[in-house]
Amino acid sequence: MRLYQAIAAIRIKTVLLLFALAVISLALPSAPSLMAAPLEDNRIDVNFGDEFIYEVVGNNFTNIELIGKRWWRTNFANWPDETGAPAIGVKVMLESELTFDEIERDKMTIMGPPVYEWYLGDVVEKPEDQGWSWDAFVGFYNSPTEFSPGLDLSRSFDKTIFTTQDTQTMTVTLTPREEWVETVSIFVHTDEDDIVNPVIMSISYTGEGEIKIMEDGHRSGIERIPVNLNTPLSIIYTLQITPKVSEVEYWPYTSILLYRPGVLDSGISSGNSVSYTNEAGTWTWSAEGEYVWHWAANTPDYGLSFHKKAAQLTEPQDQATTPALLVSSDNKWQLIIAIVAGAIIFGLVTYFFIRRRRRI
Repeated sequence: MRLYQAIAAIRIKTVLLLFALAVISLALPSAPSLMAAPLEDNRIDVNFGDEFIYEVVGNNFTNIELIGKRWWRTNFANWPDETGAPAIGVKVMLESELTFDEIERDKMTIMGPPVYEWYLGDVVEKPEDQGWSWDAFVGFYNSPTEFSPGLDLSRSFDKTIFTTQDTQTMTVTLTPREEWVETVSIFVHTDEDDIVNPVIMSISYTGEGEIKIMEDGHRSGIERIPVNLNTPLSIIYTLQITPKVSEVEYWPYTSILLYRPGVLDSGISSGNSVSYTNEAGTWTWSAEGEYVWHWAANTPDYGLSFHKKAAQLTEPQDQATTPALLVSSDNKWQLIIAIVAGAIIFGLVTYFFIRRRRRI
């Protein structure tokens, strides 16, 4: 009897102990579970682009069918997310048997064919309003495909020659001529070199779109500007031009990108790399660790570009150093006659001298 009472007492104590532990566990804050969901994955955005580009000769272009450059490019962006983490050891590789006319040389580590590679290193998160993502590109000077850029384009300057620091006003005017042209982007580059330091001070226009000017003033962009068919849009740039020589002629590189609607392919994948194949070859972005890759490949975009010009002008010669043999047109014939006469006299003297020597 006592044995049954002891067992019953033990059971009652066990139940009370379990109840007490349950109450305590509810009262205390819960510890993190090993199976809890991790922080938001580190998101990476990559794009695989295809472009037809025409380089405008002069400062005016009227929309026509033409043949231009063919480019393939890819870019990488580590925009801010909940992880706040960088992408480690980032590189991009292009496997291709093609020998391209032009290649992005910045950050290149392997020159193909059959393998082209660029190494970016560690890429920290970068807010969209502080610049643009880095990209690699390859291309040919001439494409086998005719295309129509879809707009008229021109640019003009208030001045292009500078002897001291001064401002330059550049006006870019574009007019859509085809219905598919709904948005355009414009980029202006003003790299410093040995003879001039140009800086973008301000940009003004009446359209929509966010204006971006990098801190050093050498890059600017307005992306996805809405435009209307046959309606001109003017964008005015104010630059500060600082010549490093006595006289320089300058205007900046200017490009217009027209987005053709349509996405060829896109997707999301996890891991340490993502690949895509187009006519240039197979592109592969990779980094150390695990990432969520958001990628897209769009239909070919069209572009127009104006060349940069930075030229040191020839200084005028001092009159004192003008060669003495330069003669005016008025006495040109007098000089010719004098030379001919001198040659005849020299010839006669030589002839008589030789005859006299023979007689002796």
